[in-house]
Amino acid sequence: MQGNCCPERVLIARPDCFQSSSLRCPSLLKAFLPRRVLPFILVVSCGLVHAGESKIPEQPAWERYRQIQALLAGPVLEPTQLRGVFSPTLLQAQGEAADDPSALRDLGYAARVLRVVVSHHERPVKDGRCLLVNGYTDADRPVTVAVRFEGHAPLLWSESFVSLEPMSGSRPDDALCPEALKARVMAEDPDVAEAMRQLEGK
Repeated sequence: MQGNCCPERVLIARPDCFQSSSLRCPSLLKAFLPRRVLPFILVVSCGLVHAGESKIPEQPAWERYRQIQALLAGPVLEPTQLRGVFSPTLLQAQGEAADDPSALRDLGYAARVLRVVVSHHERPVKDGRCLLVNGYTDADRPVTVAVRFEGHAPLLWSESFVSLEPMSGSRPDDALCPEALKARVMAEDPDVAEAMRQLEGK
């Protein structure tokens, strides 16, 4: 509408018309909108615009972890159901195993290994969230798991690390990402570090 006044029917629907019309069409505003009403309409319009631009609310990592835990504890699932749990990058790395339900369940081992939860901690990271959970296995063995999720809602499982080795001192009480938990375990026990390197072929 460059160079033209906004039509009367657009004035309330489009807040940008107020800005342009106030310069180009003062007589139109004066004719159709009383001076005391215009500021109120402008404020309401701006509020609606900002509300439409609000960010997508983030899903708590603990909530998503529990959802996945319940899903993996259920009956045998189709690969299509499990693909909605894991990130596309993680699934692509599995190759043909991405069509094998048992292999996909193994990807979520960090959600299946816990029988009792003692504590959990999470924090936002770039493009997602990290969650650390302390607890015990079915054999009452101490376990600490770390999971990285990507996205917002729903969060997608992208990486995990499970430590079944006893740690010196107290258990982690901060939201370590999988790589940070792995580094801590390797730093505390040289034998475990060597076993991990051999397992990874390094």
